[in-house]
Parts: sequence; structure tokens; C-alpha cells
Amino acid sequence: SVGGVSLKEYAATAFRYDPRDRAATWTLAANVAAAVNPDLTYCEISSHHWNYTLIVGKEALGKLKEFHPKVEREFPGTELVGEVYEPFFPELPQQSDFEHRVVPWKDVDAVEGSGIVHIAPGCGREDYELGLELDLPQISPVDGNGRYLADFGWLANQHAGDVAQDISYALKEA
Repeated sequence: SVGGVSLKEYAATAFRYDPRDRAATWTLAANVAAAVNPDLTYCEISSHHWNYTLIVGKEALGKLKEFHPKVEREFPGTELVGEVYEPFFPELPQQSDFEHRVVPWKDVDAVEGSGIVHIAPGCGREDYELGLELDLPQISPVDGNGRYLADFGWLANQHAGDVAQDISYALKEA
């Protein structure tokens, strides 16, 4: 969690409301960091629709209006930078060798997304470049055919394109 707020719960919610997060769901097993924009304002919110609090960029609040979010507090993104959080899938051996931290990234916005972006340097060019800049670990979860490698637990040998619903369910159950 970040300041007592679970990023797993954030991810489960983001999966439902942010199409960009849905498209990249297969990369969550390779997550090594969460990025925020230090110049943005963030909100910790609660709702009677769930039993936890979420952190989102202030500009993203409109995406959750159907849940009548209550803003518990507002704070700058700099407050999140450096915080440690539990990875999405701590049971995967690749996720247990290092601390997962919130990192700064000026390219994060809360207009299209939630204001928090999971970073998987082994899965895409932008994440790779940020990973090099910040010396983040790289985890490559799939082979050349798009199948998870054998040591990725319950995801092993499944095609990355076929696991979005399973990952969403696993996040909601966590």
C-alpha cells in the first residue's frame, strides 16, 4: 500500500475504468514501479461502494463520479514519490527480489488515465526508457510467441492476450 492505500485495489478499479490499463493488463506480472507526476495534485478518496481508499489524480475524479467519491485529502504528487508498495502479484518469484517504489515521471497525466501508471520496463519502450533512467529492474514475462514463461506461476504458458479477465479477477480477490 501507499500511505495505507492499496495499489492492488487501485489497479482493480483502474482496470474497469481506464481502457489503457485494460490493454496493458498482461504487463502487471512484470510491474516494478508505479509512476506519478510530482507536479500533479492527488486525492485520497473513499466511497460507500467499496471498503478501501484509492489514490487518483485530482483530474481523474470525474471518471469515478458514479461512485460519489468522497475526497479524504488532497496532496502533491511529490508526497507519493519514494513510497514502497506491495506488488500486484507478490507470490510470483520475480516480484520478490526488490522493493516496489513510487517513482516520478512527468509524462503521467490524470486527464486520460488515473494519474498513476504502473511501470514494467521489460514490456514496452516508454517503460524501458524510464527504467534505464531510474535504474529499475526489468522483468520480461512472455516469450517470443506471447506466452508467459514457465516460472510465472498461475500465468505460466498462457497467452498474454488471453489473461485480462483472469488478472482482473485475481486483483479483485487480492
